[in-house]
Amino acid sequence: MFLWVTGYSKCVLIGHDWGGMIAWLIAICYPEMIVRLIVINFPHPSVFTDYILRHPAQLLRSSFYYFFQIPWFPEFMFSINDFKALKHLFTSRSTGIGRKGRQLTTDDLEAYIYVFSQPGALSGPINHYRNIFNCLPLKHHMVTTPTLLLWGEEDAFMEAEMAEVTKVYVKNYFRLTILSEGSHWLQQDQPDIVNRLIWAFLREDRRRE
Repeated sequence: MFLWVTGYSKCVLIGHDWGGMIAWLIAICYPEMIVRLIVINFPHPSVFTDYILRHPAQLLRSSFYYFFQIPWFPEFMFSINDFKALKHLFTSRSTGIGRKGRQLTTDDLEAYIYVFSQPGALSGPINHYRNIFNCLPLKHHMVTTPTLLLWGEEDAFMEAEMAEVTKVYVKNYFRLTILSEGSHWLQQDQPDIVNRLIWAFLREDRRRE
């Protein structure tokens, strides 16, 4: 793992969306490596799997998980017409990045498209979704690391109720902050607030020890 390569044995781990899911799994499986866990807009994986089965609205919001199971076709759909579908994902009023006047600039968008236009660049992220059902449902659930969960109230992909339920699986200090006018892309929508909340959480936790 990266920690071993850099010579560290512990870290503060931060993840967003499916990176958040990976962060949850690392904290569950390797708690001795994680000093603090910070997740943005993704609930505990067990909450997600339970909720998606019980709530048709969340199943609909997560329908792209099933679309991504198809070989090669999702990559094709995202790349045709000069990545029109991907541009729409990042810029539309319902799913796009940008609240509080922080819309993506043309240069920002071109940077995203440049990255995803490289050979194989789309398959990496999509393969995450193709393999997600291999690790769910979990055999082990509990997180023993102090945890901060940040959530954008206007998330187009995740229902906020899952954030509230997540605390059941954290057997340590847990803080949930839901930000109004924040989308799924909370760290881009409100970066100053997100950074301030993260630093406050880290300082607060040190005082508690």
